[in-house]
Amino acid sequence: MNFSDPISSILKSDLITIHPDAVAEDVKGIFNEKKFHHLPVVNDYGKLEGIISKIDLLRMEKLLEKRPDSSPALAAKDFMSKHPKYLTPSDQLMDAAYIFLKNEVHALPIVEDEVVIGIITAHDLLALALEIPYALVSEDDLEFDPV
Repeated sequence: MNFSDPISSILKSDLITIHPDAVAEDVKGIFNEKKFHHLPVVNDYGKLEGIISKIDLLRMEKLLEKRPDSSPALAAKDFMSKHPKYLTPSDQLMDAAYIFLKNEVHALPIVEDEVVIGIITAHDLLALALEIPYALVSEDDLEFDPV
């Protein structure tokens, strides 16, 4: 694999997204069940509205601690990062790597014809650089002793 290849060369089609009006508990449930760190927020037409990271989720939980019990439930749109950076399938893997190395974000939605079709993460590029089939790696597969 070459970093001048298009993002489409590694893009996975099993994308999970959430609607801006979804309640915070739904977001939390997805993160707990799926073990990933970023969730694109899309409208009824699949258009990117924002992105939620696990850090956004932690911030939301802190907000909930300060709110009275009678407050309305928070929705994804209330704590998502609005106007996220994104790339297209034809952008190069190097474009994503550059954004990640600048430490601007750790995940980039992939948008085609204004519709979110995938996501690429810094972990995806690390696995690619190390020539590890990332989809096959789980914590049980990693055999090392932490220092």
